[in-house]
Amino acid sequence: MSSLSQNSFPYISLDLAVAATAATITFITLFKFNWIEGNIGFIISDYFSKIRRNAGPFMVPDSNEVKDQIFRLAILRGREHCHDAILTKIIPMKDQVGGHIAAGNPMLRVSTSSSSVFVLKPLHVDVRGFREMAFYEAIQSAIYFGEENDAISDSYPYTIKQRCSENELKALRALSSFIPEYFGVIVRPNKSSIPPLMTSYLVLSDLTSSFRHPCIIDLKVGKRTYEPDAPLRKVESQTRKYPHQEIFGFRICGMTIYGKRGDDGDTKAFCQKFDKRFGQSLDDEKSLRETFLTFFKLDERAGVPNDEDGIRVRVLANVLEQMIVIRQSFLDCNNSLALYATSILILYEGDDEFVSPEAYKLKLIDFAHVRRHPGNDWNYMYGLESLIKIYRSLLFEVEDTFRLYSDLAVDPKASKLILSSL
Repeated sequence: MSSLSQNSFPYISLDLAVAATAATITFITLFKFNWIEGNIGFIISDYFSKIRRNAGPFMVPDSNEVKDQIFRLAILRGREHCHDAILTKIIPMKDQVGGHIAAGNPMLRVSTSSSSVFVLKPLHVDVRGFREMAFYEAIQSAIYFGEENDAISDSYPYTIKQRCSENELKALRALSSFIPEYFGVIVRPNKSSIPPLMTSYLVLSDLTSSFRHPCIIDLKVGKRTYEPDAPLRKVESQTRKYPHQEIFGFRICGMTIYGKRGDDGDTKAFCQKFDKRFGQSLDDEKSLRETFLTFFKLDERAGVPNDEDGIRVRVLANVLEQMIVIRQSFLDCNNSLALYATSILILYEGDDEFVSPEAYKLKLIDFAHVRRHPGNDWNYMYGLESLIKIYRSLLFEVEDTFRLYSDLAVDPKASKLILSSL
């Protein structure tokens, strides 16, 4: 009996341990189930709230009050820099390339009594107009609320900052160096409409003001330029019109080239303009490369037999360097925003008497389709990488180009940067 009890005791202890463990697991499971069941609404709501915060259009107003507040802020900013009392001259923007005219309004060039020059870009009357305006205001907010200055000021509303994550503000600050300077919004009558309608315009810096005869090219960047939730008809239309966008990651929306032609010293200035239909006709890499050589006036088609002093070659190299800088300083560290239908605008001096390696600009424009997007912006990165690859190969293709650039570059770090990015 005693022996039996002693031999059976370990098994009894084991059974009790198993039972206790099973009871504990059952209790925890039931507790978790009941907690989840009781909080299922909160869990689902929080899940979709995170999705909304991390994806979807950037800076879409969630109420008319917020929309009005941001619009009023933009108007006040515009009045400060471009009010009627200082406007001296308003003319259509003759150097506009690419893009389209919103509601039948062209871009305008504005001069002020203080010798400032602005560009007025008409805003779309639908949500796209608000999204672009709000994007520029978000840039201002990101600059104002710097990493070391998180104070709330009565002079700047907290509304925008509340609607941007820290990662978004960081990305916007990095992007601010590569966009045209923004001066708010003004509202003016559109005299081309009958009866005249009031039209809202973004007030931006005039990127052409420092050039006598700017050569300009507009490159729409991205494997896809339509947003992920675009209607099927929009997707089909874009795919049909621009079938090579997905292959190359960019397309040429427009281009203007200034130059001179003539023999025996009898030269005449000329201006060539190419529209989006020309860009649509470029269906292989060879034609794209030839077009870029023409744009930088490095081939016979541009009316310039050569580039003996290497200036335009260095302009090309400096543009390439700037693309690499954008990739490294913004896109490589951006994990919260996606740029759809955004363009790269390249300008340089087309007058051969005033051209210089530093007489160029490269800016990102068109921000009506920016979206929240967790992770890297692979769509835009694909197009930028494609451009960098082509521009780098052009640099090596032109006879003695890279040697010349390495010897004469304005910035001695530039050639090292280009080589290090290979």
